[in-house]
Amino acid sequence: MSKLKNRITALLVLAFMGIVFCLTLRNVVIDGKGINGETSAENTFRVSEAAERLSSVITENIAGKDILTGINANIRNEVGEGIVNGVLASGDRLLYVNDSERVISPGIAKQLNLFAENYEGALYFAAIPTSSGVYGEKLPAYIDKNSEFRRINELYEKLGNNIRNIDACNILKTHMNNYIYYRSDTKWTGYGAYCVYRTIAQKLGFTPSVYDKYTIRHLSSEFRGNLYTLTGFEKVEADMIDAYDYSGGAKVTSCIGYNSDGSTFESALYDKTLLDSDYMYDVYLGRETEFLRIKTSVSNERKLLVIKDSYGDCLVPFLTQHYSEIDVVSVELTEDSIREHVNPDNYEQTLIILGIESLSDDTILEMLNR
Repeated sequence: MSKLKNRITALLVLAFMGIVFCLTLRNVVIDGKGINGETSAENTFRVSEAAERLSSVITENIAGKDILTGINANIRNEVGEGIVNGVLASGDRLLYVNDSERVISPGIAKQLNLFAENYEGALYFAAIPTSSGVYGEKLPAYIDKNSEFRRINELYEKLGNNIRNIDACNILKTHMNNYIYYRSDTKWTGYGAYCVYRTIAQKLGFTPSVYDKYTIRHLSSEFRGNLYTLTGFEKVEADMIDAYDYSGGAKVTSCIGYNSDGSTFESALYDKTLLDSDYMYDVYLGRETEFLRIKTSVSNERKLLVIKDSYGDCLVPFLTQHYSEIDVVSVELTEDSIREHVNPDNYEQTLIILGIESLSDDTILEMLNR
């Protein structure tokens, strides 16, 4: 009975969508030509844009929109128009198609160069693409498939020689046939982070930890990420949240988070209690905090400063095999100055690792130079 009800509901929604879409489409295409004589590619964009407007109207104005969004996504995937709320359902994964949100702000290069000029240590920088950047060939024809890589490379070209850039884009592209990005989220997986970590470790002067020596714990196989939240699309398989433990290697002796009022709390590289949170990815580095101090059993007395957004969360654990202490500052949560927590000149090396979404915020790195 429930299956019959679902089919009837789907048919009614499809019929409603068809009527409204035809009315919308009438204003876009007449007799197979754009009303202003646009080219085929321009027509395709306008049709998709009309479908996207229709999707927004439906999901915003009908009761039970979470359920309806999922039905909408499944129907549109079946009829070949798989974009819902700016997300494309493409085969085995979801991809964000709103390219305007991944435009790098001009102020980013300015803030990085200013910090590097005044910093006494060695500065390393990695800009990380989203899944759409790596799997661009799956995007519709009217979307620039190489925009993220091009923008990141243009940013690198604006940085001074005193900043050591890490080419995460080509590393990830090389491994794209592996499970390096979540199917239902814009972020990379633990293995994707490991692939880039190997190059980072070498740049920092270390031999990377061997992958085969890691014990991988599958903490969950039910992760549904930010792209699933936007679409409710059930046909894409849920993702795994993995923890990496290095056999016979250094151990974390303490992991302390600092609140904005100066109080502290015990954290962890992998906080399993957050598997029950609204966003399972928060397992990595535990509860959100402006500042995290990790101490290990490594006896070289070396310290690393990491300045990161959420992309850094699943990469930092790999670095614990190389340093006695790693101090982590979260750019999204630090409102004033990084110097509220640390003096950067007390560190021989600083690693800045940010996703391209964060780089669209003109103010996000002002905390480096206040």
